[in-house]
Amino acid sequence: MSVNKDSLNNLIRNNLQEMLSDKSYTRIPSSEFDNIMVEKISSAIDDKFKNLYWYVGFIGFILGSLLFYSGNRYLKDSVQNKFAEESASIQGKILSDIEKEVISIKNEMESKLKDITQKLEKSTDQLTDAKKEILLIRLEKIRNEIDSKVVAEETFQSLKKSLKESESLIDNALIEKVIALLSTASYYLQKETEMEKVVQTYMNNENIKMNANVFINLASGYFYTYHSTQDSNDKVKCLFYINESLKRLPYYGEAYGLKLELLMLDFSRTTDAAEKPKFLEQAKTVLDQGKYSGASINEVIGRFSRVSASKVEADCIQLLKDNLPTEWQEFEDLAKQAQPTT
Repeated sequence: MSVNKDSLNNLIRNNLQEMLSDKSYTRIPSSEFDNIMVEKISSAIDDKFKNLYWYVGFIGFILGSLLFYSGNRYLKDSVQNKFAEESASIQGKILSDIEKEVISIKNEMESKLKDITQKLEKSTDQLTDAKKEILLIRLEKIRNEIDSKVVAEETFQSLKKSLKESESLIDNALIEKVIALLSTASYYLQKETEMEKVVQTYMNNENIKMNANVFINLASGYFYTYHSTQDSNDKVKCLFYINESLKRLPYYGEAYGLKLELLMLDFSRTTDAAEKPKFLEQAKTVLDQGKYSGASINEVIGRFSRVSASKVEADCIQLLKDNLPTEWQEFEDLAKQAQPTT
């Protein structure tokens, strides 16, 4: 509803004319008439504007409510946005602090773990060194027993145990040392079958350098077995390990000496007259091979001198000397020439 200036003037004018037309008002004094007229016109104006006031109030309430709701919503959104921003900021800072703390703890733990690992490695190395030292002392004791030719079953078993310990210590030098002693003990105890298993285990291992004498000890064991059994398989094994020895140490005098003994053992046993010259020809070839150097010659002479205590080997050596006297004399002469002058 709208009320303009002209409408208000018309309202006043109409009310004034109505009162003047009413004859009852003419008898009233002028001052009182004026008051009555003002009151009546005011009442008419008030009635006219009553609805307008209601509409204005209602509109004001609506506007106020809208303003309150909008303000409240704006404030709520602002608070929520601010809370979200602050929460994200705080969470980011907390996560950053946690991450830094975790990294710090991780670095500290890694440092401590590294320190502990180094100490453990050092302790392990010290323990390993102690085990090696104890094993070396035991091996030295066994070596003295073998050199004194005091070899018992316990000695052989102790060496087998020492071999396993050397394997666990991953020490190739120790393994080689134990195998060398074990081969000598096996020769004295006639345990070539057990020793062969050990040799077969390591002979093709590039990291283990077995001494050529290991193969000669095993071959010597099979030489005696062949002498007892006359089984050609034992002879084949004896010759195989002699040749394996020469692969590792060419012109090894010990190997040539044992090969000569094996040939003369067959020479002594053959009943075929045509076979004997063949064995002698082979023996000449071996003697020629043994002349390669003064060292190999002396090793052959030294072996024959050492093993002559055994009748089996002494008989074979004597057969060689008796059937190849000229060749043997030449060999001995070369040995004398190879002796250092004083």
